[in-house]
Amino acid sequence: MTRSVWALALCALVFGACGDSSAEDSASSSSSVATTTTFDRAAEEQAVIDAYLAGLDAFYAAANPPNPDHPDLAKTATGPLLAGVQKNLTELRDQGIGIRKGEATQNNPVVKRLQGRAALVEDCGVDGDVKFELSTDDVVDDSVISGLSLVKMIKRDGRWIANEITFEERPCDGS
Repeated sequence: MTRSVWALALCALVFGACGDSSAEDSASSSSSVATTTTFDRAAEEQAVIDAYLAGLDAFYAAANPPNPDHPDLAKTATGPLLAGVQKNLTELRDQGIGIRKGEATQNNPVVKRLQGRAALVEDCGVDGDVKFELSTDDVVDDSVISGLSLVKMIKRDGRWIANEITFEERPCDGS
């Protein structure tokens, strides 16, 4: 969730059966068989969650030490989110500050919408990331906050990637 960079940087994948019963009805009576593809919603939602978590892992890898060109960033984020993360990582690098995942950090992502090639992930969790000076390892900020991240994910070339994020600092008590 990392308000430090990830959060501040910034729809039911509905697949009917690929086969068509009318096409099957009009098929000749030869030995051809109409095939259908079933959509496994649970598997697709898990793929969205896995991609979201991979984006967080990419952020942590790129934030210690800050590397705005870390190759995993472009594999897990795009658009305004990627641009914002890279800008903030550049600023952190120039300040000599790194970020690492804190012990208190918790992520609780849930797919709230899944439609076509778009998904919305809601992550109400705890941000306990630690900002530290790269040269001395002295902690600059280890505050802990809870909040709600809403992450728009898109499916491109068969992969889910994060495109936008909003963050609202608030308790995560299920309300």
